[in-house]
Amino acid sequence: MSLWVATAGTTGYPQLDADVEVDVVVIGGGIAGLTAALALKRGGDRGSARRHRSHGHTTGKVTSLHRLVYSELAESHGNATARTYGQANQAALEHIARTVSEERIDCGFRRVANYTYAESQAALDRVRTEADLAARLGLPSSFTIDVPLPFPVRGAVRFDGQAQLHALKCLQGLAGAVDGDGSFVFEETRAVGLRDSGGPVMMDTERGSVRARDVIKEAAPAQASAGPEPGGPGSLTIPAPGAGTVVALDGGPTAVYTDPNGNVQAFSAICTHLGCTVGFNTDDVSWDCPCHGSRFAADGTVIQGPATRNLDRRPLP
Repeated sequence: MSLWVATAGTTGYPQLDADVEVDVVVIGGGIAGLTAALALKRGGDRGSARRHRSHGHTTGKVTSLHRLVYSELAESHGNATARTYGQANQAALEHIARTVSEERIDCGFRRVANYTYAESQAALDRVRTEADLAARLGLPSSFTIDVPLPFPVRGAVRFDGQAQLHALKCLQGLAGAVDGDGSFVFEETRAVGLRDSGGPVMMDTERGSVRARDVIKEAAPAQASAGPEPGGPGSLTIPAPGAGTVVALDGGPTAVYTDPNGNVQAFSAICTHLGCTVGFNTDDVSWDCPCHGSRFAADGTVIQGPATRNLDRRPLP
């Protein structure tokens, strides 16, 4: 079980089981979705936020340092784009800090430094380049060999003034600030469709609908997944009973799962939300999307959005 889940307590928001009407419906109950819902409420809109209980698989860090992203962005899109990305992430960090303070959310928010470290000489050169570039872009970046880890590393990019928090306690605090005074939070409520005929939008769920002027669908910046295991197109690695893996087959990345009885199932490893590659979660025996948090059961069925469609079945070669 996730540390956040084990130490956060529970919430008791209802499941949507009737039709409601609001100004804006927010699909997604992560920090981005609930922060948007709170901003709308503060601006005078009645909102409805739909959230699943999070599985808590997060580091709890709030930072604008994401691996070696500035070198990657500068190379692909130029320094101006890399600078804009950094400024946007720094602004988001400060917005979270203000919101936690203003709403008095008890989530252990504190300022810390964040690091991307190198263990090899080749990686060290890339880390030095990232640190120098980020500093030139105006970000709180420096290169350091003093890294607080229990094992030796060659050096790291250090970003000062970053933060960490208890992820689920932060979500619970945001949900509490959103709920009430004409706004609603619904849990365990999966959106199954949107209908827009030019007037109010209808968001359909399994037990009710929300009528709204506008819809916000939560999304998060994509993170790279580990990708399929090697073996060459057409080759199949059969995992042990109770395990799963992603392999490269002729039809593309394929999620392969062997149930405890030895029966093998295969699905497309492409998340049905926005097309990222899922990975197998051995703790929860599920297929998890690293980009936006969608989760699928071992048999490919959706258990947590924003995805609303099951993984596509694939024939075994």
